[in-house]
Formats: sequence, C-alpha cells, structure tokens
Amino acid sequence: MRRLVLLALLLVPCTLVSQGAADEPGISGYVLAPGDVPVSGGTVMSASAWMSASTTIDRSGRFRIPAERAGVFRVTVSVQGFAPYRFRVTLPASRTLRLPVIHLEPATYFRVRFVSPAGEPITAPVIWHLSFDGSGAPLLEASDAPTIEPDADGATRIGPLPHGTTTQALDTPGYAQTRIPNVSVTGAEPLLDGGTIVVQPGSTLHVDVLDGSGKPVPDHVVLLEDLLPLSPLRLPTLTTNAEGRVTFERLAAGRYRVRTAAMERCATQYLSLARTITVPATGTVNIRIVVAGTATFRISSPTGPAKGVVVTAQPDNPPTSLGLADHSGPPAAFHLLRRRHRHHRRAHRARARLPRVRRRREHRSAAPDGRRPRQHLHLGSSLPAGLHEGRPRVRSRGIRADPAGPPTN
Repeated sequence: MRRLVLLALLLVPCTLVSQGAADEPGISGYVLAPGDVPVSGGTVMSASAWMSASTTIDRSGRFRIPAERAGVFRVTVSVQGFAPYRFRVTLPASRTLRLPVIHLEPATYFRVRFVSPAGEPITAPVIWHLSFDGSGAPLLEASDAPTIEPDADGATRIGPLPHGTTTQALDTPGYAQTRIPNVSVTGAEPLLDGGTIVVQPGSTLHVDVLDGSGKPVPDHVVLLEDLLPLSPLRLPTLTTNAEGRVTFERLAAGRYRVRTAAMERCATQYLSLARTITVPATGTVNIRIVVAGTATFRISSPTGPAKGVVVTAQPDNPPTSLGLADHSGPPAAFHLLRRRHRHHRRAHRARARLPRVRRRREHRSAAPDGRRPRQHLHLGSSLPAGLHEGRPRVRSRGIRADPAGPPTN
C-alpha cells in the first residue's frame, strides 16, 4: 500500500508539469496521421492581423504557438507526405486554447513533364506557385511546401498540394516564363497528371516611353502584368534607360498589360496608364507609350455648344493585382511609380518644357442676366491623359465651360 502511495506522489509532479506546459499562453494542438499515429515532425504556421509565427511539431505530435494577444488566427499544419491542414481559430482573452485532435489526410501530388521544342526533357525546372481556397483567397503555406522532385522518367512531381486551386508557372533560365494549367485539388485522387508541356524560348517585348513632344523619358518605372487571374508569374518591374526603353524577355505567348504612370499629376491625382498587348510564342514586340499630353472636352447639345456645364472626369484606379498581400489600397508597385515621378518631376518638366498643371484666374465678367460675376478657370496645357485601352482618363472636378470662348482644357 505504501508503495502505491509513493508511486502516486511521484507521478503528481510530472502531471502538474505537463498540465502547466499545456496551459501556457498560446495555441496548443496534437497531430495524428492516418491510422491515429502521431506524426514525428512538421511545421505549424499562424497569421493574424498583427503578427505571424511558426513552430515545429515535436516527436510526440504536439505543438504550441505562442500568442501575445487574443484574436482570430489562420493556422496551417504542414507535414511531409500529407495534405496541408488549414483552419481559422479565435483565441480567447485568456490567450490559452487547446485544439481538438488534428487528423491529417493523404497528400495529393501533381505530375508534369516539361520538354524543349526539340523534345529534350527539362529535368531541373524552377516553378513558382500560389494556392487559393474556394473563395479565391490566398492560402498560408510553409516555406518548404510543396516540394519539387524529379521522377525516373524525367517528369516533375509537385506536392503535397492543399485543397483548393493551385496556380503554377515555369521560370527556368533559357525558357519562357510559362503558365502551367491550374490544378484543382479535392483530395479524391492522390496523383494528378498534367501530361507533357512544350516550353518555348519565349518572346522579347520592348517598351519605349515618350513625353508629349516625342522625346524619350529616362528613369521611368514600367510594370508588366499577366492578364490571367491568380497569376504566379514573377514579372520584373523595370526602369527605362537613357533612350527611354525597357525590355522584358522570356515572355510566353499570351496577353499582358503594360502599366506605367503619367509624368505629371492631373490636379492632385496620379494617373495610371495601361495598354493591353498580345505576345507571340517567339519573336520581338515593340510598343510606344506617351506619358504626357492634354485632354480637351467639348460639350454640345442639339441646339449647339453647351455653356456653363460642369465637367467631371476621373482617372483609372491603380491596379490591385500587383499587391496580393495588401488589398486595402494601391499596391507597393504603384507607390514606387509615384515616388519615382515625384522625385524626377522637375527634371522631366525642364527637359520637355512642359508647364506645371495649374489653375489660374483669367478674368471676372458680369453675367448677361445681371447675376454675380462668374470666375472662369483654365487648366495649364500639360494636363496628362491616362491611356487605358486607348481612351483618355483625367480628373478635373468643378470646371465650367467658358460661355464666351472655347471649351476648357
């Protein structure tokens, strides 16, 4: 009897230590593989509105995510050989939460074979990928998932893939940056076959940026976007050289959007200019973009020119697809455009001899009907016009057409 009591007393401190570790602030969990076998390793990532963290799963299948404050967390459990497990959880004010047991499912892999135009296999491809849930929201992934491994026949095996949609792109030097067909993962099949993809060397795109007088604009930021949604392509952001040119290389066949910004602001607004182009599988494409100019509004009615009409125009919004991590405002690339243009605005204006966008009062004249005099406002001649599919987009709020003269610019 004394031995039993002594054994029970020896077990109490161990139990208290284990209980204390589980009750430390944070999110704790237990991960099991199929067959209710604890996993012996893996990574757990968590993200909230104010922080992100990662931790490892120990040999007994347990983990704990430290947390400094309560709130909603997105958690991803990644274990090699199993499908990633994702969920959202709300941490209470006590900052302590025990999760139900996490049961992992078998992994889903994607198999594809890349070959050159001559039929030679590409055995060491560089592949970028993005994963999205059913609503199109990006999924949080560990830095080492999924993996890319070669098969014996020269094909490439990618995985494990999360449930949802995974977009991928090949980016191997010497070949075009090629989109791979999107993969829809439901967990019903362990292996998805993408067949054989012939990768071309790619095309070259030259973009010449000109000012209103047709002169090259150096040191001007130009972006290139893939028109297909959820694109994993990592297209560079380039700056024009002394001849006002940027060159994008290794482009696969498809449609792209070239985007830059006007040299000058329209009143207080920065204007985003965009042009959609089609690139062939091979060859060279040359385009020109004018980043300065004027916009003229002529308002007419069935009885003749309309007078005293308020004209309002608004520029295209900057792209939101360039900043996947932040959808609350203009992307970082557009802020880069704005900073570059603000820094070089005076130099460009002196080189092109374009006056600053301004409003100035011409004169005050009494209205014919005896009402109070009306102030006529005219804009400077350098009002930039944004080119979106060839149509001008400008912003000029509260400008009235001159009753006695030509339309207001």
